[in-house]
Parts: sequence; structure tokens; C-alpha cells
Amino acid sequence: MLVAYNTSTTEQRNDYVIVDSTLHTKGSTLQFLYGSDGTIPIQSHPDPGNPSLFVQLTLEPMQFVILQ
Repeated sequence: MLVAYNTSTTEQRNDYVIVDSTLHTKGSTLQFLYGSDGTIPIQSHPDPGNPSLFVQLTLEPMQFVILQ
């Protein structure tokens, strides 16, 4: 479960959020349950030595999302 909120009242945000690599794999997706539609892909760090996985979120001002 991932919950994200853009607290700005005027600015869009583009953020990269780390996800747990024991629960997710590169190329799998998270589904929006609230605040948007569809899915977003789980990506890996461009440095092969860095095992981090993340999702990239673009949130409008005051947008709140829940993904699973």
C-alpha cells in the first residue's frame, strides 16, 4: 500500500518514491485505488549496483492517491 499527497495548493509535484524490493519486482505495477486511474510501473535505479526500486508519481496540487 502506498499513500501519497501533494500538500502544495499551487504547484504540481513530480516525485520518486522508493518501494520495498522484498514485496515488488521491477516491471510489476501498482494500481491506483483512489485519486487516479490505471497503474504505474515499478522501475529500477539506472545504476546496476543500486538495487533500489521506485515509482514515479506526478501529483496535481492537493492531489491525494492510494496505490496497491
